[in-house]
Amino acid sequence: MGRLNNIRPQAKPLLQKAGNPRSQKVIKFVSFAVATILVILISTTLLHFYGSQSANQPAARSNSSTIISQTSQTKAVPRQTQTPMDAGPSSLVPPSPSGNHQPLPATSKFININYENAATYAAQIPANHVALTFDDGPTREYTLPILDKLRQYGMKATFFVIGGRVAQNCDILQQIYREGHEIGNHTYDHLLLTQESSQVQWAQLAKNQQQIHQCLQQIGVNYYPRWFRAPYGDQNAQVLGHVKALGMNSALWSLDTHDWNLETTAAMIANSVIQGGDRQLVLMHDGTEFNPAMQSNPQLNPTRQPTVEALDQILADYRAKGISSLTLSQAFP
Repeated sequence: MGRLNNIRPQAKPLLQKAGNPRSQKVIKFVSFAVATILVILISTTLLHFYGSQSANQPAARSNSSTIISQTSQTKAVPRQTQTPMDAGPSSLVPPSPSGNHQPLPATSKFININYENAATYAAQIPANHVALTFDDGPTREYTLPILDKLRQYGMKATFFVIGGRVAQNCDILQQIYREGHEIGNHTYDHLLLTQESSQVQWAQLAKNQQQIHQCLQQIGVNYYPRWFRAPYGDQNAQVLGHVKALGMNSALWSLDTHDWNLETTAAMIANSVIQGGDRQLVLMHDGTEFNPAMQSNPQLNPTRQPTVEALDQILADYRAKGISSLTLSQAFP
């Protein structure tokens, strides 16, 4: 409108000479010229306006496509790397390992499976399934033969590893991952956490998270455990606060095989698991006591060979009964 207003004063002197025929011709000519100029200006303005609108439309569609693509990618990343359970038991097939296993979002519901509620949580495991777990590895003596047996029977498990042992046996941790098992945090030094300061508690958890991450990073895997188990089941609210802050859930067990006890035989281990049936969160060990302060305990079994031997009978019984084993993230998605 600014340009149109500037044109109007220029026509005023000509209008004052309207009585002269020559002036009338001039006025007609000027009027025609002015009208033509107005039409050109209006057309140019409209073309510029609609041209800019149409130019912006592809960009808007492109931006929308990018947003939709990003949203679909976000939705495609599950809460856990393991494939979430669908409605039917047939869908509970252990997935291939994922290269991306990040800490749980801060908004996730914190799962704390403890002595009081373990039976309730175990009852949520789908029928004809169990969650096998192994603590205190990885070790060459016991973890490797356990992995062989799990592979033989097509079973998956969760391994709660000690950071000090990961530092010694990184290649075994990598094999655990490659074979589709889940890895959990069992602290760096296997300490009695409730007897330590908050700073030490945090360091034990965080240092092990980093140790596990660095080991698996060597094979191009960005992995942080999403499950924690306190050594000896010894935890308090302060420990659990650290667990949640590091993006993990906490899980004890519903069935203790007592394979850590000197008097427990392979037959006793097998019988306890078989009699427990399905829908159990089973505790076994693939490593001996790591904490020097606890190694003098006369009740502790200095070997895990009974556990290795018991697995054959346990897994054969599971196969005969149609029972499969899940990782913790599959059992409690």
